Amino acid sequence: MALKYKLEAFRDGTKPSQEGVFIHFLEDVPCYQSLITKEEYFGSCTDSEGAEKSDFITKLFEVEGVVEVSSKAYQLYIIKAELFDWSSVLTNVFVNVLLEAFGETTVEELPGSRMTITDSVQRRQL
Repeated sequence: MALKYKLEAFRDGTKPSQEGVFIHFLEDVPCYQSLITKEEYFGSCTDSEGAEKSDFITKLFEVEGVVEVSSKAYQLYIIKAELFDWSSVLTNVFVNVLLEAFGETTVEELPGSRMTITDSVQRRQL
């Protein structure tokens, strides 16, 4: 079966923002992580409660261009570095991390991706 998902990008006026993108899934994510930067994540060997780091989050940060990550029930939020484009970052996230994490071999984008967020008041809370 395919990994089914929808994308939800922040908007900056009339075009998608470089700020970040949500990926929504029909299956729950392998682990939960509050919004964290790459520097914060790799700055210590354990999280604030002393638990070991998640392979899932570690692999996300190993994708070139990923600078911040949050994973909550059925969704993943990624912020990329300014000089990287979304097509390469998302391709690498799906190919190198998500397919393995969800145990799938293909992906299927579901219709109805919400791409109409226009200002900070309408943005989803992280």
